[in-house]
Amino acid sequence: MYKKLSLILIFALSMYMPNMAFSHGDHDYAMDEAQALERAIKYTGMIIDLPNAIEGVQLNESWRALKQASVHEQTEQYFIVSVHNAGEEKTLFLLLSSSGELEAANFDGEFE
Repeated sequence: MYKKLSLILIFALSMYMPNMAFSHGDHDYAMDEAQALERAIKYTGMIIDLPNAIEGVQLNESWRALKQASVHEQTEQYFIVSVHNAGEEKTLFLLLSSSGELEAANFDGEFE
């Protein structure tokens, strides 16, 4: 009797678990500060390959070597992360959604 009851319980739980795993699949993933910094560095490297991507300026290869970024501003909806290139005397600002998507980038840090 207990074996049959155990099998029924295991079957019921196995049917319930997939629903729990996917019940919140449509919500955006909110990244933390460390992930925002990591993504900013990654996106900076990707922007280098785009011609005239930032205000008509193409970033040179010196930007690819940069490994440090800092959070300039943060809200529940977005992060503004800065990546400073001392050799170029420029700071790139990246607007990232809370889920980690690159929304915009510029050199003044002002986004609408």
